[in-house]
Amino acid sequence: MGQYSGYHLSDSEGLCHESPCHDSDLFGDLARQAGILATRACYLPGFLKPGHRYLHRVQYHQHDIAHIHEEGHHDGASSFSTLEYVLLSGAEIVESWKLSNPDDLSRLAKSDFTLQMHRSLFGAPHDCIVMLAHGLGANLNRQCLEAFGLKTTAIAEVIGKLPVSLLRQYVDSGLLDETALLACYEQNLYCAVRDFQQRQKGESADSNLLLLFDETFQPSGDKVRQAVARYQLIAGGQWQCFLPDSACIEFNERQFGYVIDSRGEDGALSVLRDLPLVLTLDVQPHIRRALVTGRISDAVVLLKRYANHKQGFHAWIREYVAVYGRVPRFRFDVLPFYEAVKREQFSAGSLTLRQLCESGYAAALDQHLKTENPPLKALNSALPYAADMGYAHMVKRLHEAGADLDTWANYAIKTATSKGYGPLLRYLRDNGVSWEAPEVSASEWGF
Repeated sequence: MGQYSGYHLSDSEGLCHESPCHDSDLFGDLARQAGILATRACYLPGFLKPGHRYLHRVQYHQHDIAHIHEEGHHDGASSFSTLEYVLLSGAEIVESWKLSNPDDLSRLAKSDFTLQMHRSLFGAPHDCIVMLAHGLGANLNRQCLEAFGLKTTAIAEVIGKLPVSLLRQYVDSGLLDETALLACYEQNLYCAVRDFQQRQKGESADSNLLLLFDETFQPSGDKVRQAVARYQLIAGGQWQCFLPDSACIEFNERQFGYVIDSRGEDGALSVLRDLPLVLTLDVQPHIRRALVTGRISDAVVLLKRYANHKQGFHAWIREYVAVYGRVPRFRFDVLPFYEAVKREQFSAGSLTLRQLCESGYAAALDQHLKTENPPLKALNSALPYAADMGYAHMVKRLHEAGADLDTWANYAIKTATSKGYGPLLRYLRDNGVSWEAPEVSASEWGF
């Protein structure tokens, strides 16, 4: 018997000589040397090829090793390997399993393979699902996964490595049940952002979760329909067909973050304004974004649709005055609400100029400027914080009190330009402040 042992994937009952190249091979062609590949259980799925039908446990001697390959980091301070294998000139098969044979896989699950797979510092146990699906196809079931210590929710981790046609069979068989499907869609919402970005570039968006369900292959269950519609909306796909006409798409804070990631803050505002959503998140930051960028009508729509009646309206007035310096006009008398907003500010205690600017306390700032007569240094120190929030009126009041608009190396106009603060940008330009953003190089290296 040999000194060492490992696992070997083969297209036959015997050993096969092949190149070990795989999708995560850091060295590419440099590592593509043919031989009998042996590796650990945890790394095995990374070498799986379409023609592989058998798994062998092999033993070998030192003189059989033709090549050792490691990928990782090694220096004087630390050392780790993310993938390693050996290429052999010869080896002895100790035990074999046919990947399409349920009985053989049952034996494999009871062997040391499962223990090695779960205890390894590297690799991921759920990658084994790819190998099991490769061998069993549509016959993969919950019992087989459980034998290897895996749950159906782990399919979420490898959803992109399995063909859509096979995933649909798993939906029909119940392997991808409601719990598993929700895990797949919730854990992979970042893929929807990538799909949206590909569409924006004119490229084809073809992630498995985008293609899994369509008008002809519909999900069942309200929660799954919501998850699919949410993914489709983020990806810029057709979400309407997955929900009844009167239904709204539900978003929490984390989920809506992917809408912002895909479309940017202004695009997310349009989604909030135009689409039927049920939100369990704080809408106030989005209302503030609409106000500081000059989209007052959008801010009004968001206020009416989503904001808490009293608290949201008070915050809306405070933000509006901080940006525009006047009380907003509605069909009813707003002044009593504005008086309440001012009382909140005056009862907040002794705040510094910076804290007033960050909080949008325009009325309290006016009082502070009149009674405290702050020095120029304090005014110049506070102005960038008001600019950072987009509070154009508060910047104006600091400027009128003596602050320099170009303080902190033109911080105010740089911020207004980069963040799209339209009202603030207009005020700065009207008062002689100018700044041209540097040209961005077309080179991917940035020069």
